[in-house]
Amino acid sequence: MTQYHRRARLPPVSPRADDGGMRLLVLFLLFMVEVCVQSAVAPSHLQHLLSSRIVGGEDAVQGEFPFQVSIEHVGILGRNHICGGIVLSATDVLTAAHCISRFSEHNIDIVAGINRLSDTSSNRQTVEAVHFIIHEDFNDITMGSDIAIIRLKHALELNEWVQPVVMPKTGETAQEGEMCTVVGWGATFEDGDLSDVLQKVSVPIQSDSYCRSAYGYSAVEDSMLCAGSPEGGADACDGDRGGPMLCRGHLHGISSWGEGCGHSFYPGVYTEVSAFLHWNPKSTEDLELEALLGDDSAAPEETPSDDPEVQVVVAESPEDHDVPRELPPEV
Repeated sequence: MTQYHRRARLPPVSPRADDGGMRLLVLFLLFMVEVCVQSAVAPSHLQHLLSSRIVGGEDAVQGEFPFQVSIEHVGILGRNHICGGIVLSATDVLTAAHCISRFSEHNIDIVAGINRLSDTSSNRQTVEAVHFIIHEDFNDITMGSDIAIIRLKHALELNEWVQPVVMPKTGETAQEGEMCTVVGWGATFEDGDLSDVLQKVSVPIQSDSYCRSAYGYSAVEDSMLCAGSPEGGADACDGDRGGPMLCRGHLHGISSWGEGCGHSFYPGVYTEVSAFLHWNPKSTEDLELEALLGDDSAAPEETPSDDPEVQVVVAESPEDHDVPRELPPEV
């Protein structure tokens, strides 16, 4: 039987420093822990799962995908792009659950309004995460229910460069053979570096039966969507995970896992957004993906207060958002 590996290469991460001189020893110890973490071998089910990049694509232009954001880990050694994300509203970003499940919200920033990761123009908006809403059925081994919402500490300014994505209508699904677009800052060839410029590529939707013939029947759940040419050559991979797959301009997939990058016979696997339109997270008050935007994706009219207690409709919120960002637990 042909074996496959779900994408799971974790990016280097480090804790954010604070200015207290008394913390130097703690920071040094955290740095040494980070070196050990980066040197460790990830568990087998994670070896390729967190790799997602655009292979065989082309540069996107500024403003072409105003809902695309970079999810960045911030630490002592700087900030690192770890995943893509999708603007749902001024205070909500959609992504893959596996992108954030091992991190603390204190270490995550959302960067919107950019086409280049290196962009420092006035279009760039950087907002801290304040709360993660991870699907209660998410399984980090099978990648089932690989979907999550990041709540932001402050509202994004919705403008020409930052806009909510258009959600699919109830009952709307991507069809076999339909060409859809995948977007991200991942590397442009296997084992390469991240692309500074946002990339896009077209991939055909594959049937569940085709996808299951590649990965095995039980590996591909009904809430997953597969896309990619049997000949390979175009795919999402390192750094694209959590980002969007668009069909007819509507969000239908979230980059989740797959075998390698652009390999023949093995399509990319995506979380099927339409299967979660009526997801009502247990940690929120009557929140549904569909209700965030509606079928017409209208942007919210009200801007929430800067107070996280007002923004985050959850039972508990972080106690102190100014504490040093810390190293995530070992996987």
